[in-house]
Amino acid sequence: GSHTAAAVAGDLRLAAAAVAGGGVVLLDDFPNDLWMGVREGFYRSLPPLNVTRPRLVPFLLLCNKLFLTTPAYHGALLSAALRDRWVAARVLLEPEASGSGSTRIAGWPVAVQGGDDLQCSASVTEAFWDDWRQLAADGQGGSQPRR
Repeated sequence: GSHTAAAVAGDLRLAAAAVAGGGVVLLDDFPNDLWMGVREGFYRSLPPLNVTRPRLVPFLLLCNKLFLTTPAYHGALLSAALRDRWVAARVLLEPEASGSGSTRIAGWPVAVQGGDDLQCSASVTEAFWDDWRQLAADGQGGSQPRR
């Protein structure tokens, strides 16, 4: 999709209206400094502060993607992500785990990937999706992930 702020904001508003509780939406290139419009579009898509709760909130920043879900499932999916062996091997920054700094995005705790392979190679990404398909099948992660 487009990486302009307006297009990203529009896509996220559409996704927020369509996603079921516990569904997961991936926002590609959120941490990529070459595509700043993605970040701007994400923040534009959020409702004004103190007006209403957002329909999509972040819980994981991994493989050049920001993972979003519905607010009621934020804690469950963050915990599931941190329990996942593939994710745990890559996440170096857990929410407020170090006692200094913050891993919050738009006020929500987010597990953040560290290390060298920030884009994630295709072979290890497939292992991640296998784990998340199983998590969804077990009824712990909402609907089946779709790529």
